[in-house]
Amino acid sequence: MEDKTRKKRYVHQASAIATSGYITRPCCDLMPTQGALALPATGGYGSTRVEGFRYKEILSFASAYTEVAGSEHGPEGPFDTLALTAIEKLNILDVVTCDRVVARISSKRTSDSEEPEITTVGSRFERLRIGNLFFEHLDFGAGVICECATWGQLRKMLHDESENEDESKNKDASKNKKVTLKQSGLSAPNGDSIPIPDGEKMPHMVGLSLAPGSGRSANIASVPWKIDVPQFGSVYLGEFFISQYSRRLTMLRVELGCPLAGGGSAGSGSGGGDTFP
Repeated sequence: MEDKTRKKRYVHQASAIATSGYITRPCCDLMPTQGALALPATGGYGSTRVEGFRYKEILSFASAYTEVAGSEHGPEGPFDTLALTAIEKLNILDVVTCDRVVARISSKRTSDSEEPEITTVGSRFERLRIGNLFFEHLDFGAGVICECATWGQLRKMLHDESENEDESKNKDASKNKKVTLKQSGLSAPNGDSIPIPDGEKMPHMVGLSLAPGSGRSANIASVPWKIDVPQFGSVYLGEFFISQYSRRLTMLRVELGCPLAGGGSAGSGSGGGDTFP
């Protein structure tokens, strides 16, 4: 039955994937996607769990679960959306291992706001090893980029950093923030660098990595977005795609470049939503 008093509806968006991948050499094969889950536009709740997954001897994990949820506090909101992925004992060719990977995207939109507030609080790696690098704890719910919960806040931060580039040279906090932003920019598939937007002319989507500005163990000076491992390939951390009404996070992505060629990802989620009309 139609609600004659209601002028707008909220369209939820949330999805979660534990792992996915493919091999192109020495054979061609697709790794079955694990824990794939999507939230209906009307909201609701869904979850799935996978135990003891192993794809050949290439990728394995002890357990993984994904969860999506969407609800409203009333006809006028606030409207909440959640996407969560958690993986335990991840192992990729015994070169990349992690005790626990969590990707979490939570969104809230009020009736009088122009866009949702979206956070990655809770997203993290626990005891991550990549080749001969070891990270006890990486928190992807904290950092410069995570401070911008809305598209407007991100735009303002990028604009302020661009405007104040000269006058902020003697201000350590501003300088560090600027360095982190430059380190966080994702590159094109061919390796070309992509300039960070200035906040004035924003593209429809901004791609940044949460790794350089992440909360991390005290003994780690910095965390790169891309880690090259000889005779293995490249590992990409915290790829975060930001648009006005949604976010998409991939905690870990691998491109193999050894006797095995291919790629895959672990710990992915997206969330957000918008009102209609």
